[in-house]
Amino acid sequence: MIDSSLFEHAVRRSVSKAEPMLKSAYDTATKRYSNEYEAVLWSVASLTLFENKWDDIYEKAYRELPVHADGSDLMSRENFYKRILNLTRDSCGSILSTNKNGWYSFSESVVRSYTRLRAFENGIDLGIDLHGHSGKLRKEYGDIGPLKRL
Repeated sequence: MIDSSLFEHAVRRSVSKAEPMLKSAYDTATKRYSNEYEAVLWSVASLTLFENKWDDIYEKAYRELPVHADGSDLMSRENFYKRILNLTRDSCGSILSTNKNGWYSFSESVVRSYTRLRAFENGIDLGIDLHGHSGKLRKEYGDIGPLKRL
């Protein structure tokens, strides 16, 4: 049986052994700026649909991140939009892409997976990641769990 400490060790090892391209993309987007950029990436990665409207990401994911449980450090919608737009630019490694109509996704899906690992490493559980299946699971089993701080 896998206990939580073994799982956490495996996540930390996966992050440390990840492809340099993944680390580089993530670090380019987050290291030179405030933690706000990391929270935006975690929000995009937390949703089961790979492409989402920015305001849905803000309402359904960003505002629900456990780091905002007490309401502190919550960006305004305007600032969130600025950050998510910046993440599509070269200065942030173009880690996200947009179709210019307000829909955003990771430029590379493997970076999305790496982002989820980094969130977990930072104590943020982004929940079950079953692309295209969450609606069916919710119908069959009820709520499959909110985002939570580990």
